[in-house]
Amino acid sequence: MARPRKGKRAAARAVRPPFPTRVVLVLLGWTGLLASIVIGARQLEAHVLGAPPPITRIEWVDLPEWLQDPLWATALQEIEQGQHMERPAPLVYPDTNIHDDQVCTYVHYVVSRSPWIRHVEKVVKLRDGRVRIHATFRAPFAVVEHLRRAHLVDSSGVRLPRSWGSEFEPDGLAWLRVRGARTRLPGTGERFIGTDVQAGLALASYLYVAAEEGKVPYLAELDAIDVSNYDEKIGGLRIFPKESGSYIYWGHVPGEGYGVEASAEQKLEALQSLYKKWGMQAPWPFRVSNAPEITFISGSE
Repeated sequence: MARPRKGKRAAARAVRPPFPTRVVLVLLGWTGLLASIVIGARQLEAHVLGAPPPITRIEWVDLPEWLQDPLWATALQEIEQGQHMERPAPLVYPDTNIHDDQVCTYVHYVVSRSPWIRHVEKVVKLRDGRVRIHATFRAPFAVVEHLRRAHLVDSSGVRLPRSWGSEFEPDGLAWLRVRGARTRLPGTGERFIGTDVQAGLALASYLYVAAEEGKVPYLAELDAIDVSNYDEKIGGLRIFPKESGSYIYWGHVPGEGYGVEASAEQKLEALQSLYKKWGMQAPWPFRVSNAPEITFISGSE
């Protein structure tokens, strides 16, 4: 009797490799594909590294508005040229290679030592040659006069790399002056630590904020805050308007002197009423520390 013939499906099952063999073949196929990709990537990287590197250049990220003014363009140039270092140390040299592992470390080191810089968040390099710097700057805030020189400072009293003869008023600089400082002159990038200078800066800050709120429309007519008679117990701060021989006796730092003299808000209200009547050209010095009462001063105080 003839043996029954196997069907096509049965024949296919007869020649199909066992399950483990199929898995091995698939894995080998994928391994070969991945190996080709890795080898190709390495060859591409070798080609890129072997090609001439792009020109390395600095890119600042999210610059503050004041630094975008052409008046301050030299500040960025000073940092990029490393002029604040003991020996000039440019952030980028003609032969700087963007692929060098030390590029970011070096740029971070030099930038963080500039008096203009409060903090460096990070430095990142890109393959196209850009070195991107994320940093917080010390913004110009006021001027401190010391031994007939005027020194630009930030809000905390750190001395910035700008100074000039105190009799001059450079174009574009419209900040209040702190006059009569008795503390020592700090080095560039260091802070005025005297209580007299800090008191003057605190009053300047209060006036700036009040001006933004529309409470000091005469800010541009004010010239200096005198701290020569300042004392933590008795106050003694005075405000000098421009083009006037008089002054305004303010008293304590805003937020201090409660129970002894009027609040800073009361003093501003008194100044506002006087400004409407006299402008900033009052014929005599006057005191607002006892506001709402305003008293004119005879002699020096």
